[in-house]
Amino acid sequence: MGPLGFVVGSLGFEPRIANAPGWYTKPVQPTETQYNQLAQSVTIRRPQQETPYDEQINKTIAKATIEGKAQNTIKSFRHRLRQLSKVADLNSPNDVKNAIGYSKLANSSKCSFALAYEWYTKANGLQWEKPHYKWNLPTPIIPTTDQVNKIISATTFRFATIFKLMAEIGVEGEELHQTHRNQFEQTQAIISIKGLKGHGSANYKLKSQIAEMLREYLAKNPQEYPFPQPKTMSEMWRRARNTASRNNNDPSLKTIPMKNLRNYSGAQFWYSFPDPIGVM
Repeated sequence: MGPLGFVVGSLGFEPRIANAPGWYTKPVQPTETQYNQLAQSVTIRRPQQETPYDEQINKTIAKATIEGKAQNTIKSFRHRLRQLSKVADLNSPNDVKNAIGYSKLANSSKCSFALAYEWYTKANGLQWEKPHYKWNLPTPIIPTTDQVNKIISATTFRFATIFKLMAEIGVEGEELHQTHRNQFEQTQAIISIKGLKGHGSANYKLKSQIAEMLREYLAKNPQEYPFPQPKTMSEMWRRARNTASRNNNDPSLKTIPMKNLRNYSGAQFWYSFPDPIGVM
């Protein structure tokens, strides 16, 4: 890749002019040869090319792993840092700050790059003041009980159990994936969940229906860690919501992501109080 690297520009970062750190220009129109090379690189799976910062990035990943960051977060750090390394000198905090600041990324994305680089600086002894980019979280969509039930009824028993757990206690996919079978006390129907991504750990008393489903689930899945990867859960959720949308002629079901089961759980807990406003 040349100093202007048209592929990098497509990621939202405008390529840097050679020998002019911190200054950026518009992407150069690639030649036909470059287009052919890009097409070939997309169709042929190749191992990731090494970067001059692999050792420092690996130190960052090791630190994040030791400190208990979720696997999805760790993968995001690696991906973000490798992207940054194409447009900035990772060992120059000022250069990285300029690269993120001058990019055409949304502020929410800039925050994720800044967070990844913050971990890089901590792991590699660099001084850096993380910039802050203002952005607002969208209003969470809370699905109705009817919508949740329609989607769950369109999947298999295995994933119906998983999704019902998510809907009842607000557990996330990675948290469930890391749950050992012994963390469910079958006699008292209490499951212990270790919180990730800043969530608190807690014990949850399950309702009789979901507790019985979980007992049957564990009997059919004897692994020590019986819950699948979050990616598999998400794929099965998308399949279920698409099936439910067709069966019920309801396009709105396709708009509900799996993560919104956590919003649903929180809303159900809130509405369980006789006077939710008075609780405040």
